[in-house]
Amino acid sequence: MTIIFNNTVNLMQLLLHQPAPNHPKMQGKCKHVYTITCKESGRIYVSQSANPQKRFKHHALKPPKKMFIDVNNYKPFVDCFELNVVFSSYRKYLCDRKKRRLISDLKTTQISCGYNILKGHSTSDSQY
Repeated sequence: MTIIFNNTVNLMQLLLHQPAPNHPKMQGKCKHVYTITCKESGRIYVSQSANPQKRFKHHALKPPKKMFIDVNNYKPFVDCFELNVVFSSYRKYLCDRKKRRLISDLKTTQISCGYNILKGHSTSDSQY
């Protein structure tokens, strides 16, 4: 079997079964799985968004329920919490799967480890 690559498709996209980012239907649809880690307590929040930096700023103003106390105790938010994008994909189901796996592996639903309430449901489910 011979595979010919052109400038719109690369090997990684083929392996992940992702369309090329310049495909008209894919513009602006990339999702990112991210973590927010409290540098003081080590607790982690896992979520996903099309714009993680914007969500990070939003969490500083309106944090998830389990993160609320730490956000008020450790200020300023941008100095005490760290954003890390761990996975990106144009396929929502891959992001959902990665998010569930991270929540499970990092045990972020346990109060001592993290801030997640749900075990990685769809982004349409409320985490607050």
